[in-house]
Amino acid sequence: MNKIRLLITGIMLLLLVYISVSVISPLFYTHKNVTINPYSETLASTEYGTVTKMGPYGNATSPVKVAFIVGVHPWEIYSHEAAVESIKKYDKSLKYCYYIYQVNVTGGVDTDYETGRMNGQILARDYIVPDIGKNNFQLVLDIHSNKGGLDYYDVNWFLNVPTDDKETKRIAQELQTKIPGIVFYDPPDPSSPYYVTIPLIKAGKPAIIYEAYAFDSLETRRNLADKLLLAVDSLNLKYPVAQLA
Repeated sequence: MNKIRLLITGIMLLLLVYISVSVISPLFYTHKNVTINPYSETLASTEYGTVTKMGPYGNATSPVKVAFIVGVHPWEIYSHEAAVESIKKYDKSLKYCYYIYQVNVTGGVDTDYETGRMNGQILARDYIVPDIGKNNFQLVLDIHSNKGGLDYYDVNWFLNVPTDDKETKRIAQELQTKIPGIVFYDPPDPSSPYYVTIPLIKAGKPAIIYEAYAFDSLETRRNLADKLLLAVDSLNLKYPVAQLA
């Protein structure tokens, strides 16, 4: 009888610990917003470009971490700049913790459009994907832009999930509901997903492609970047309980 009582007591204690960690602790984490000075770390410096990791931005104590990838396709610089500016603008008020992974392609940019794109994809695949994979990120946004009809796109402002991963699609669908007007779209002949978002999703990191219109005005670019960031920050993102230990 004493053994049964001890077993029941032990089970009850385990349940109390689980509830306190998985339910109560997150409430304290989300209300305590602590910002620190972001740092910059060079992950790679090669003959065709560099990769830099910057952060943390937002709430440095949040167990939920989000990565923004910019610069994979060097000619899409305006959408990259808008995303970075938005994160820095809202740095002190964000609920989640953010890192920026920035690719700076130097090889092939001025001489060959396709070579520059490929070099950026290779840099992201070789250095960003592994770094995100070994860290606790709950979401990754890969930022791009397009020329609409000039790129044979039927839509110029959209989200794309290049796999059927259920968790990534759940997050993307929630994100869409928080950004009025944005749609889901599968662009023709995409190249970057095979180097960036698909490997990340396979590694268990939900990754979404965000595309904006390359010919938007500066004001529009900034406005849409702000909408994206604030929508991401309002998502219901999950994180492993073990990460609270």
